[in-house]
Amino acid sequence: MTTDQLTRDFNASEFVCKHCGKHGIKFALVEALQGLRDALGGPVQITSGYRCEKHPVEAKKQKPGQHTLGIAADIAGHPLKKIWHTLADFPEFVGIGVAPHQGFIHVDMRQCVKPGGRVIWAYDRDGNQVKWSGKWEELP
Repeated sequence: MTTDQLTRDFNASEFVCKHCGKHGIKFALVEALQGLRDALGGPVQITSGYRCEKHPVEAKKQKPGQHTLGIAADIAGHPLKKIWHTLADFPEFVGIGVAPHQGFIHVDMRQCVKPGGRVIWAYDRDGNQVKWSGKWEELP
């Protein structure tokens, strides 16, 4: 592996902030994503990894999100429904946001108040976070 190679299938450059180029992703997240990729049996594309607080998406928020802590990634690849169902076997992903209209799933390793709990939401067609039951057929 090169020094840029984090795991067998993920490179550090896939996780850098697209705004400033800074590295800040946590290795535990990359390891968990490698496990997810292995379970899926094929590529997982990182559409967004680490984000600095000045990244346009983060700058719009009242409080910087999980990406700024290096514990979140937006992923694409396999049919999203397959990724969603496979995530059931990965409790380390505590925050999960499904964006079917934009073609990605947000995963993060935030701390949850309730042991074994998860924070699950969807994104509507305009990219706004909305409540979601967790049932694929009920996605907005």
